[in-house]
Amino acid sequence: MKMIPPVTVTPAMLHSTSVSETTSYSSGTTYDEGDEIELTSTHKRYQSVQGDNQGNDPSTDDGTWWLEMGASNRWRVFDNKIGLSTTRAGSIQYQVDITTRVTGVGLLAVSGSSVRIRLYDPVNAITTFDETRVATDTISIVDWWTYFNWEPAFETEFVFASLPGFAGNRVIIDIDAGTGNAEIGQIVLGNVITLGVPLEGGSVGIEDYSLVTTDDFGNTEVVERAYANTAEIEFGIPIIAGSRQERWVRRQLAAQRARPTLYFADESLIDAGTLVYGFYGDLSIPLRSAGMAFCSLELRGLT
Repeated sequence: MKMIPPVTVTPAMLHSTSVSETTSYSSGTTYDEGDEIELTSTHKRYQSVQGDNQGNDPSTDDGTWWLEMGASNRWRVFDNKIGLSTTRAGSIQYQVDITTRVTGVGLLAVSGSSVRIRLYDPVNAITTFDETRVATDTISIVDWWTYFNWEPAFETEFVFASLPGFAGNRVIIDIDAGTGNAEIGQIVLGNVITLGVPLEGGSVGIEDYSLVTTDDFGNTEVVERAYANTAEIEFGIPIIAGSRQERWVRRQLAAQRARPTLYFADESLIDAGTLVYGFYGDLSIPLRSAGMAFCSLELRGLT
């Protein structure tokens, strides 16, 4: 059982990116209700809530004239949400100068044909890690029939959990979509923390927020909404004499309460659906004097 607590990426850490960001607001322009603009000073988008909107700075407005709509296209990958994705025609690249230890990278809600992660040491001018993964998802091919009738599908979640990452290095993320549009919902950078050993059992699923209503005459109306990934992971904590791992695990998880975090049972189990970016539920760790403490962790993802 592992997790990657995300590092907060600041503008000072963003070395470069291929995703453009421009200020589309002008104090001399009159905006109608519903018009949207973007500010590079705040890295956010705003929507006009009134007509005849002129000379009202969105960055200082109290909500009378402008409604904050979230991060700009460039910064959506670091906003701790996956509902809206960063998009760009052809490819996307981000180069982030890390100021702390980063041994794991998670890429969520990806649309592209391949992803590549590199770790660059700017002091010695050498690349210490370079791995490319093809996004083609062939998990549904199980025999000759499915091989010849396979409909192209692509992976949307990737975890690189063995980077030799040290403070001062630069993480370079590339997403290639060829002639299509590259998209990514979230980039998670952080240190991989192992909480325990994944065990047999547990479950994965979804929590659907769609609304289904049926009136007195049997007429059913469906409103499709977002859904969240869920999982219940069984894992064990080895009990070592003189070392209380239970307390250490509790402390690590307590530090991530109410913070979006990337959880996964193991790299080899990601295809089984055990990767969840979100929050954990209640934690209970049985106390034992020897052997292994068997734990269960409930996870609920973000939409």
